[in-house]
Amino acid sequence: SNLITIGNYAFAENPELTEIDLSVAKKLETLGNYAFSDNSKLQKVTLPASTSLTKIGDYAFNECHSMEYIIFDGEYDGYGEIEISDCAFGYTYYIRYIIGARKSYIHDYALNHNISFVGVGEYVDHETGFVYREDYNDYSKAIITGYLGTELGFSSDLIIPETIAGYGGYVNYEVVAIDDLAFAYNRRFTSVVIPKTVKEIGFAA
Repeated sequence: SNLITIGNYAFAENPELTEIDLSVAKKLETLGNYAFSDNSKLQKVTLPASTSLTKIGDYAFNECHSMEYIIFDGEYDGYGEIEISDCAFGYTYYIRYIIGARKSYIHDYALNHNISFVGVGEYVDHETGFVYREDYNDYSKAIITGYLGTELGFSSDLIIPETIAGYGGYVNYEVVAIDDLAFAYNRRFTSVVIPKTVKEIGFAA
């Protein structure tokens, strides 16, 4: 795709729009102001894996009340610094998380705006709401990398489990560590219970 710019209000007020996939738009540089605003059924957005994407404008996803997450696709290559307006998501309060590469500009944005984050290659345990990855030294063990909450909501009393069920319950991972930045800047927790199986807590966890 040779798409470079999506202009102001380009896809605003499309009441039946449910998904946006821009993963093939490798040359995309700018999402304009209100570009996808007021799309009440929009649930999922995939942005391209490209260092060319440099700006997401004011209220680009304003009033998209069904949107749960945004994917920055293929972030193994990483992103450059993206100018994301502080009001890019406007009054879209229901976005639960961003998917992308950890320790990237996108990760920093999520942390600073109190949006949960799922790194590339990580998994979500929907029963407990925790995000985790396999321990690279022992694939029977898990490292907690974040928390999304569950369908019942976001608990302020965080109880980290001793085990997490993976692969649809076919594998029980022992939780042995909490990763760097797992809960950094999160202002919603009032208490945290850490199980006896945890042997390591990472930087700024």
